[in-house]
Amino acid sequence: MTVSGIEMPRGRALACSDAARDRLARTIWGEARGEGFRGKLAVGWVARNRAEHPRWWGRDLEAVLLKPAQFSCWNADDPNAAKCLRVGPDDRAFVDCLAAAHAVIEGTIADPTDADGAGGADHYHVAGLVPAWSQGRAPLVAIGRHVFYRIRPPAIGDRRERATSGHPVADPRLPITDH
Repeated sequence: MTVSGIEMPRGRALACSDAARDRLARTIWGEARGEGFRGKLAVGWVARNRAEHPRWWGRDLEAVLLKPAQFSCWNADDPNAAKCLRVGPDDRAFVDCLAAAHAVIEGTIADPTDADGAGGADHYHVAGLVPAWSQGRAPLVAIGRHVFYRIRPPAIGDRRERATSGHPVADPRLPITDH
């Protein structure tokens, strides 16, 4: 397959619908359109990593992308939401996001957040912010204006998962650091 004039080799593909492929490209555009290609890939890989490790955030790619309050570009009060639905191939950044989404789904470019080979990031935030979930966690890597983490909360149905909030209780197997 060719994307933006580049022949993309096949890797370990993630099974998903065409709608999920499109939604991933739009999510990457909404979250990382100002980043370089590596930053766009990293955001896409967070979604793929979540889809491959079902938890409270969803069981497949589209559910992961649309889980409320997870990818802010889809929040009802975010001005990016409407823009994400309207953007098209006349936008150069969106074309790059389409290529990044393809590479992530097909597995043709390695996860840039998986430096240690133990699995890539499943969370990220904009550098300079310190969300509550990131406190006491060591980031895997910073790419562009985003900081990436691997948290892997308890699986769906695990007693440690908070049923009321949808957010996991801190996993005691993870290292805690003082920064």
